[in-house]
Amino acid sequence: MRYFINPAIVDKSIETNLDTEGCLSVPNMEGVVERYDWVKIKYFNGRKIVTETYRGLNAKIIQHEYDHLDGILYIDKIAKCEAV
Repeated sequence: MRYFINPAIVDKSIETNLDTEGCLSVPNMEGVVERYDWVKIKYFNGRKIVTETYRGLNAKIIQHEYDHLDGILYIDKIAKCEAV
């Protein structure tokens, strides 16, 4: 099991991708959301502070879950994405 305590996104790609997302917080729905191609996060893993870069699906998951920490759901980002 991995712990991401007090994570912070410290860097991110300029490039983004549009992809369909869903979430257990909003059952039976999905929508297209724009996410960065990669993100670098800094966090405490229970023993030490770690900085790692995530790409692809892992980057998407990190951004999705990080949004939850700020009270943001993917449905809050759908309208912005569709206007792009």
